This record gives sequence, structure tokens and C-alpha cells, in this order.
Amino acid sequence: DLGAGRSTPVTPPALPDAAAVAGALYVVEGSSIGATLIARRAAALGYTAGHGASHLALQTGDPRRWRRFLDWLHAADPDPARAVKAARAVFQTAMTAFTQR
Repeated sequence: DLGAGRSTPVTPPALPDAAAVAGALYVVEGSSIGATLIARRAAALGYTAGHGASHLALQTGDPRRWRRFLDWLHAADPDPARAVKAARAVFQTAMTAFTQR
């Protein structure tokens, strides 16, 4: 929609076990909270679910998603150290993706 082209793909982190998956999902699901603010700002600039902000609409479309994820996370009770390690790897992957073209 914006004519920016495609970014260079990055290698995703390894997620060898359920704790690592939980850590990765924490980052991905948690980003929907920030995406809500970004979606509002994008809308003010004229970007909508139909043009320029479809990715934000997908990420923010279900306001109950974060609560359901937290319920799942508490029930799953993953190993905290392994979950944190994976969460950090996912953050690093995102930072790499956003800093390279």
C-alpha cells in the first residue's frame, strides 16, 4: 500500500520447547497492546484496515486476545528462564528486522 518495497528477511529464533514458544508468544501477543496506539495514530493519518494499516487491524482486531493469552500462559506455567531467553531472542530478531532493509 505504501510503496516501500519488501524488507530483507531475517532468520527467526529457534523455539525448541513449549517454554520458548510461550516466551515468543508473549512478545508477539504483547505487541498488540502497542499496536492499538499505533493504529489510532495511523488512522489519524488516513491509514486504515483497507489501506496502509491492514497489519495493525489484524493485530488489534480482538480486544480480548491479550487476556486469553495471559490465561493460557498462567495455565501453561512455562519455565521462566527459558521463556525469557526466547522472548529476548524474538525482540532481538524484531530489532534486526527493523534496522535493516
